[in-house]
Amino acid sequence: MESFNLKEKLENQFKKLKKANKNFALLNGDKKILLSAPHAVEQTRDGKIKFAEPETALIALYLNSFGYPAIIKTTNENDDANHDVNCLYKNNLLQYCKSNNIKFIVDLHQLSPKRDMDFCLGTGDFNNKNLANKSYLLNNITEEISKSQFNYKINYPFAAAGLGTISGYMSNQNFSSIQIEINSNLVSSYCNAKFFDDVCKLIKNIVLSIEKEVELHENIISK
Repeated sequence: MESFNLKEKLENQFKKLKKANKNFALLNGDKKILLSAPHAVEQTRDGKIKFAEPETALIALYLNSFGYPAIIKTTNENDDANHDVNCLYKNNLLQYCKSNNIKFIVDLHQLSPKRDMDFCLGTGDFNNKNLANKSYLLNNITEEISKSQFNYKINYPFAAAGLGTISGYMSNQNFSSIQIEINSNLVSSYCNAKFFDDVCKLIKNIVLSIEKEVELHENIISK
């Protein structure tokens, strides 16, 4: 991947997406792992504006180019799709997952650059409730992060335990999910462009690993 050209291309795609879609965009794909970016634009929580996490949209768009469906917030409608239990983003996400037999949801977020970890994996709690019946996938995810020379923490500082979170809400509807928080030092406009490429590659590898492991377990169960 060519660092600057890749990110610039994805940024242009996101600009077009925001112009063409109010509230959110739901992008089709033939794969069964879905990427979510509910904080890609500014959001409103308890009357306060919270900063956008735009690089999550770029990573979701990158994965969508390989056939993975994605849902991306495109405008702030005085809401927070990762906090409000009842919202159009969640309602449409749930319907899409039911209609398309989605096996796993990767919900993307960005950490403050002040945090001391590269990634935070929110699994719901120490019992990994958001992974539902796919707790075995946590090892695959952590192995991919470690192989990429990044560090991570699990459920700290964010566990995504609340029902208003995407992964909490979807797991409550029996869809296995994980919240992946990425340190903004790795992906934001001020960072080394190579880091953005490395993160895109890592998330792709995580998704491929999830896909392979889910298929393997389903084949074993069906025998």
